[in-house]
Amino acid sequence: MKVRSMSGDESFPIHPSDARRLPMKTVPYAFLRPHEAQALKNHSQSLERLKERGGLGLEEMYWIIKGLPWNSRVEYANEKLFCELIKFLMEAARDA
Repeated sequence: MKVRSMSGDESFPIHPSDARRLPMKTVPYAFLRPHEAQALKNHSQSLERLKERGGLGLEEMYWIIKGLPWNSRVEYANEKLFCELIKFLMEAARDA
């Protein structure tokens, strides 16, 4: 059974500030759904509301799925670390 958002769309947008640098613009909604409680804790908004507002940035997705508080600063010393974050997110999305 596929997980659908309340709007019926099975994708969740990557915030445009990050999406413009990526070949993909969304991740599967099922990828974030198990982490709804952390999204609420970090943003005081449901995933559905965050989706309506344009999605989440890559760091925000990372913090949510890792159970980290909002603004858990991860400094990316170079492009390699950023690419590793994308790889982590894509692997998790594929496994969702």
